Amino acid sequence: MFGETQSAGLVGYMVRDAGHTEIPPGTVTVVGIGPGPREEIDELTSAFSLV
Repeated sequence: MFGETQSAGLVGYMVRDAGHTEIPPGTVTVVGIGPGPREEIDELTSAFSLV
């Protein structure tokens, strides 16, 4: 997802876990996308459902 964000020329940020809990250090836990045009972000994220 992060690579697709960069390829599309959108602003994105990948968060890697510090490993202070059960998740191993360096595990990608979230990718933030934006700010950017809603239509372009929706093209990348429309396959995901909200939880």
